[in-house]
Formats: sequence, structure tokens, C-alpha cells
Amino acid sequence: MRIYRTTFGFVLGSMLLFAVVAPTAKADPINVSYTVSGSAGDWTLDFSVNNNLAGAANQNFYFFGVLLSSTNITGIPATFYSFPFPPFNPSTLYGGANINYNNVWLGNGYGTNALPGTTTSGFDATITDATVPTSVDWFAFTYGTDPYSGPGDLDTLSDGALNALFEGAASAASTTIPEPSSLLLMGSGLLAVTGVVRRKLRL
Repeated sequence: MRIYRTTFGFVLGSMLLFAVVAPTAKADPINVSYTVSGSAGDWTLDFSVNNNLAGAANQNFYFFGVLLSSTNITGIPATFYSFPFPPFNPSTLYGGANINYNNVWLGNGYGTNALPGTTTSGFDATITDATVPTSVDWFAFTYGTDPYSGPGDLDTLSDGALNALFEGAASAASTTIPEPSSLLLMGSGLLAVTGVVRRKLRL
């Protein structure tokens, strides 16, 4: 009986810890994720860019690009257009990584449509890879008259505080946070395992 209680307590504690920790998402100044549709040889990646900048209320997100196996933009959000001169490498004029981003979108002017607290989706690109990339390198620029002095700005060669540059590696959004139904299924499975352990201890 003592062993059963210990096992049940461990299982229950693990479930509660997972439920608390799993939904926690990292809030970087700029967050990028993507969803995937299609099949082998014909994948479409739909990127979403979340502007989380704090302390600079009018820093508008206006320039974005990713590095994929080929250049093939198939979706463009409203107020953006396909950058006409890919690839774009921000390292020469702005700083940051020496990466030739080959799928690039530029806003129609600096605008005010993607201010802090907003998410812009619909940056679509289609690739012919056999498998889906597990991570994708990206860059994003924001611009505003309010200087940004928070973390993550890589623009060291231009007007960094006003024209901030961010880079990172995006992951597929579907793999970040389990759905509530998944948590329920996992809990049911753990309870079933606990029942098996209990029956064995009675033997």
C-alpha cells in the first residue's frame, strides 16, 4: 500500500507539473512561428510574427524574411509585398548574422498596422523538400520614432534604437504547446499505468 501511494503521488505530481509548465511560452521581443500544410515535396509554411516590443509603443514591424531551401513566396499579408531583390543579408548594413534570407517580405511604408501587441500572419512560402524543416532562420525589422532600448536588437551599424533588427530560429507552432485534449489523453494513460502497477502490487 505504501508503494502504491508513492507511485500514485509521483504520477499525480508529474501531471500537475506538466499542466502548469507546458502552456508557458517564451515572450521574446519578436516571436516567429509557423504552421505546415501539404505533403512530401509540396510543403507550405505559413509564418506568423508577433511584435512583443516593450517600452517603444510605435515600433512597427515592417520587414521580414526567412531562409528556406528555395525562393517561392506563395502568400503575402495585407500591407506587405514580396521584396523584389532577394536574397537579403542584413549583416553588411545593419549587423546581425551573415545569412542570405531568400524569402523576404517588405511593408508598404513603415505603417502602423503591426505595432507592439499585434501578430501578423500569412507570410507563406512553398518548398519541395521531402521532409518539413524542424527550424527556420528568420529576421525582422521594426521602425518607430520611439527608440527601442530593450534586449535583442542586433542593429549596430545603423539607427539601431529606431530601426531595430531581430533574428532567430522559428519552430513549428503545432509542436510548442499540447492541446487540452492531449493533456487529458496523457492523464488517462498515466492513470491506466497506475492501475496496472496497483494490480501488480496486490499479487
